[in-house]
Formats: sequence, C-alpha cells, structure tokens
Amino acid sequence: MLYSEAKLELPRQARGLEPLEVRPKQQPQRLEEFVRETELADMEKPMEIERLLDQLRSTEDAETKPLSLWKPLVVLTALVALAIAWRWTPLAGWISVEQLHRWAETAEQAGWTLWAVLAVYLIAGLVMLPVTFLVGTTAIVFGPMESVLYSLAGCLLSAALSYAIGRRLGRETVRKVAGGRLNRLSKRLAKRGVLTVVLVRLVPVAPFSVVNMVAGASHIAFRDYLIGTAVGMIPGIVLVTLFCDSLAGVMREPQWQDLAVVIGIGALLGLGSAWVRKRLTNHSPSGEAD
Repeated sequence: MLYSEAKLELPRQARGLEPLEVRPKQQPQRLEEFVRETELADMEKPMEIERLLDQLRSTEDAETKPLSLWKPLVVLTALVALAIAWRWTPLAGWISVEQLHRWAETAEQAGWTLWAVLAVYLIAGLVMLPVTFLVGTTAIVFGPMESVLYSLAGCLLSAALSYAIGRRLGRETVRKVAGGRLNRLSKRLAKRGVLTVVLVRLVPVAPFSVVNMVAGASHIAFRDYLIGTAVGMIPGIVLVTLFCDSLAGVMREPQWQDLAVVIGIGALLGLGSAWVRKRLTNHSPSGEAD
C-alpha cells in the first residue's frame, strides 16, 4: 500500500514511543494512472492497426501535408522527363541505356556485379541520394528479376550501415539532424518494432537514410528493423522496377502498348502512395491519446 503522509508529535527533548498516524493517499486513483501509463509499454493484446495509423499520422507536419501527397507524382514525372531527355535530346550522347548495359556487362564478366551494386547503394545512402532513383536506375540497367534482388540487397545493406551510424551518433545528435517530427517517430519505432518499420517504409516520412539513423538511435532491435525494412520495401521495389523496366522499353522502341503500361504502373504508384498518405493524415482519431 502507498502512504503519503505521516504525523508524529513529540517534545523536542523527549524520547519515547507514540502512535504513528498514517493516511493513505487515494491509492486507487494513482494505481489507475499507473496502469494507463504502462499499457503502452506492456499491452495486454496486440495493438490495433487503426491506433497505430493514428499515431503515425502525427509524424506528418501540417505544413508538409499538401506537399507529401504530390511527392510520388513529382518523382515519377521526373523519371519520365529524364527518359524523354535521354531519348530525344543531346543528353543521350553523354550517357545512354546502351552504355549502362555495357558497363553492367563489363562488371558481370569481371564477376563483381553484385559488389559494384552494393557499393553504389552504400555510397548513395551516405550522401542521401533518393532510394527511388537508385531502384529505378537498377531496373534500367539489369533485368526485372535481377533488379529486384539487387535493389533489395542494396537497400538492406545501406539501411544497416545508416542504422549503425545512428546508433553510434546517439539520440541527441540524431535528434538535431532529424528534428521534432522524427523524434516522435523514434519513440514509436522503439515501442512498436516491426509493424512501425513496415509502415514507415511503405509511406516514407523522411529521406531513407535519415529514417535509418533515427531507427538506430531509437535502439529498435536490429533484427526487427531489417525484417520491417525488407517487408515494407519489397512492394515499392517491385512496382518501381516494373515501371522503369517498361519505361526503358519505351525509350528503346516507343510503342503505345508499352506507354500504356508505363502510365498504368505510374498511376498505380502515385495514387496508391497518395491514398496511404491521405489515410495517415486524415484518419479520424480513435479517441486515445498517444
């Protein structure tokens, strides 16, 4: 039992024994508050996906909501514009798909294709190059199946390196880099584990490498982190690979059929990502505080 107040009155110089008057301080109320606080750390049942979506929703700043809905479309538009520039402008003389294929063939003959791809992903992660651009370039250089495997391996290795950097730097340093929004994400990563990582990978709230460092600083289990990263990134890698592979076909031999595939996959990527982002930002609160 918790006790808060005790009253004992004795003469200043006297010695002896007197009854000690003790009054309990509203133990039931404090106990209820304690239980509510510990529910987040030790839940009696798995957390509902609705509540987790509500909590992740708060990681999106109000100022970035309109922009975040357009990010996927901007990336896809940039890829299409780059493809058009490669096909019908002098940019094709500087670097072409055929030249990329020749480089890939040279690396394959030398037996270091995988190592070259992994090195590129590691360096790109350190300079925070957009991972979507890396996956798209990999899809253009290699075949669809190889691209998915190479991209997944590269993303996981880059994620592991950034995670280690974040763990080494510590929370205070990463907090200065990430800001308040990702500081809240760090707390959720530490508490929720795999499911939160999956959702963050499906709907990125910050650059790939920054999220990796936040995860490292939050001390989420490395195994849970890698599993969540793999599960969350596979759908996006597959769709971006199919999109860019079809786009490369349009660049080589423009045909309406291939163009329709590109537009269809691009629309699926853009609308799907926008829908999930809207789901995270507009979902009505479930009535429970974070």
